Amino acid sequence: MTKISLFLLFFTISTPIFAQESNLVLSLPQNFANNVCPVKVWKDIPVVLKVKDNRESAFVGEIAKGSEEIDVFVNPPLELQFQKALEGLLTVCGLQVMTTSAEATVLKITIEKFYAGGKKKFLTEKHEAESALMIMAEKGGNKIFDVDLGFSIESKGIRKKNIKQLTKTLSDLFYETLKQIPVNRYLKDL
Repeated sequence: MTKISLFLLFFTISTPIFAQESNLVLSLPQNFANNVCPVKVWKDIPVVLKVKDNRESAFVGEIAKGSEEIDVFVNPPLELQFQKALEGLLTVCGLQVMTTSAEATVLKITIEKFYAGGKKKFLTEKHEAESALMIMAEKGGNKIFDVDLGFSIESKGIRKKNIKQLTKTLSDLFYETLKQIPVNRYLKDL
């Protein structure tokens, strides 16, 4: 082996092949479904719930680690977290969530945006978190309605990007986004 080959082999082995990333788990307040729906919005209407993540990128934000920016992802995947949270919420709010049914209304919820980031200034940073969902209801193959909803959070703070802060911001965004579904005027009329 030549000296150049050995150098390239050493450089390849010592250089990380993948970009750094981190994971976080979204959380909801205890009894969030009961807090959002203290009384039932619907009267035992059967629905089939289908959640799809349609975002271009799976990461939900970035944190600073030294001088590097590290992409942050949610684990389990965002699609599964929305599916599980919505099943619980919609059941408490009065829907019968089923896996399949010919008579049930199909609720297709597409995650279009779910991200938290910041715009840096000299000492401070403006934090923005934004979600966007597209909800479509079908019955018997016919579209009943579609509606877009979302939420955004803005805050200013000292420039510091850490996983704890990002987790709290995204968990708040998750909760506020879910809260809008039972009160949406189109969804109330299912």
